[in-house]
Amino acid sequence: MLNDNQTSFIISAVFGGCTVATLITGPATDTFGRKKMLQIGAILFILGVTILITSKSFSILLAARIIEGLGVGIITIVAPLYISESIPSSIRGRGVTTFQLLVTAGILIGAIIVVLFASTENWKIVFTIILLIGIFFFSCIFLLKESPRWLFKKGQKNLVLDSLNATYSELELEKTMKEMEKLTQNKTDSIVKESFFQREYFYPFLLALIAASLTQLTGINAFLQYSSIILKQAGLTSNIISMMGTSVITLVNLLSTVLAFFLIDRLGRKPIFIIGSSGIVVAHIFSALVLLLMSPSLFRGYLCVIGLMLFILFFAMGPGVILWLIISEMLPTPIRSKGMSICLFSVFLITYILSSSFQVISKIAGFSGNFIFCAFFSIIMLIIAIFFIPETKNKTLEEIETYFLKFKKHQ
Repeated sequence: MLNDNQTSFIISAVFGGCTVATLITGPATDTFGRKKMLQIGAILFILGVTILITSKSFSILLAARIIEGLGVGIITIVAPLYISESIPSSIRGRGVTTFQLLVTAGILIGAIIVVLFASTENWKIVFTIILLIGIFFFSCIFLLKESPRWLFKKGQKNLVLDSLNATYSELELEKTMKEMEKLTQNKTDSIVKESFFQREYFYPFLLALIAASLTQLTGINAFLQYSSIILKQAGLTSNIISMMGTSVITLVNLLSTVLAFFLIDRLGRKPIFIIGSSGIVVAHIFSALVLLLMSPSLFRGYLCVIGLMLFILFFAMGPGVILWLIISEMLPTPIRSKGMSICLFSVFLITYILSSSFQVISKIAGFSGNFIFCAFFSIIMLIIAIFFIPETKNKTLEEIETYFLKFKKHQ
């Protein structure tokens, strides 16, 4: 049996592995390719889960979770990157949203599996099912073509057409090839250096990094982590809190992501980002006022439930989905993988810092202080969404990259 400290280490070890993955995946993906890195991520995940199932000591169990986290981190970065580079602009929004949708569905299915096998107290059965899913995922990667943008960047133009043929119509294929050739011709020797500090690269990178950071500063992970404590202090009984549960929260998240799937390529990225950010601001201010102006009671608890559910709904259909699109679409091809790695490193770092300081803020200003703190950053995110994020709906990655080339004139 593990003690409380050991259990905490085991749970957080996956997060540690994911954080390390963000530091190495960008350069590795540029070197080895998107498909190969997906395979490496899957192998690490399978290896980690296999060691975990057969482990007989805490140290081996901890190592297994870190390896598992490395695999998860690599896949989390490379999968949306690969999707954005490999499918036409007309369905790219739904494609990247499908990634987030399946992640959310997987979390819900995982929660259900845990509930189904909880009575057996045999956690190895749960991880055996996860292992089989990992093996299936690894097998499917062999059916994929390499990213056409990575092939083009590496000068393997003879393979680009074959890759594009897998998902593009003839008309879309011709247009994309012309735009890749034109963009290459427009680049000077200084741009080929692929420096983050080239203005036409730095501006979209900075926007993506700010958007990724602000998405986490809405407090999504911290509020989910402390939701039961917040609701208990608001006035709900433990029975009602248990009815909320992780599964209910995840279900709201899933349904909201489904809604985003149907809207993302119709309304566009910018309107959905604005709607989601606006809803988060309203939800946070509502929850803060409820906690500030009302005494603990069952009614106040129910109002807090409404506030949290509204927050999850607007986050999932807005920033939760748009984040992946922003960092995979706006970042130019030469720095896309490295830029995504840095953005996701900031996501993990801010998540850790905010979760660690959440209780400190609540002791100083109450949980209403946390809502006000996160509402402030949500307002900044709304301003960024309105005035700085460009609409990328139905635009090829080359058209988006060309849009940011105009900033080169101001160097």
